[in-house]
Amino acid sequence: MYGFVPALALGGPMELKNLQKVKTIEHLTFLSQLSPLQDWGFPDL
Repeated sequence: MYGFVPALALGGPMELKNLQKVKTIEHLTFLSQLSPLQDWGFPDL
């Protein structure tokens, strides 16, 4: 998985040079602690 470093939620820039290969579980856990989870609502599933 690739993620922005620093995370966008922390004010990191959305630039290609800031994408890094990250560990999926650790990265998603970290991001989930930065802000409340949002329901994307997939009504067709």
